[in-house]
Amino acid sequence: GAWTPQPTSASEGGNVCPTGHYCPKGSSTPVACGPGFYSSATGHKNADDCKPCKGGYVCPMSNTSVPSKLCPGGHYCRSGTSVAPLTGPEGSECPLGSAAPSPCAAGTYQDASGHSSCDVCPAGSFCLQGSNAYTECPRGHYCPAETTYATEFPCPVGTFSNRTQLQAAEDCSDCLPGMYCLTTGLLAPIGLCEPGYYCGGGSSTATPA
Repeated sequence: GAWTPQPTSASEGGNVCPTGHYCPKGSSTPVACGPGFYSSATGHKNADDCKPCKGGYVCPMSNTSVPSKLCPGGHYCRSGTSVAPLTGPEGSECPLGSAAPSPCAAGTYQDASGHSSCDVCPAGSFCLQGSNAYTECPRGHYCPAETTYATEFPCPVGTFSNRTQLQAAEDCSDCLPGMYCLTTGLLAPIGLCEPGYYCGGGSSTATPA
């Protein structure tokens, strides 16, 4: 009878295109996906079947099947990274495996580039989100460590402060004798105690009982 061609087997020098490669029509050998790309499936036919390396990973080698090398701390790796991960900028943090920089959370800051974490905002200052420096606490307020904005902690009623960089409520000054401090966050006493009353210091009203 007539001769019938037999399916090619691995032992005869052929097979399905392996992971990490693609095999165009007429291929004699698989072609590796280049650096910055990967292929986790078999049987791919075109270079377009190789996917960009996942964000947060770096794919420095050809023929990568699965991205496995995490982006190093202090750096970030966009999709398709093969070499030289980008350095995280000031005011941000880049933990291991970052696809993009993360702004420092309010109450923290980072004054240098290439760091995996942000530093705690020190007492006597405040740090907005994304800060690359800490800012001194304003007058009429106090700022414990990790304060997130300037007026978060006003000096209490009955106190005032005309100094910056206070760290605790106890650092606010008691209202002066003969004067009163009605509201929070005062830079100076509001005024004199009313006639017929006396204010011995720390008064919150012009007519103390």
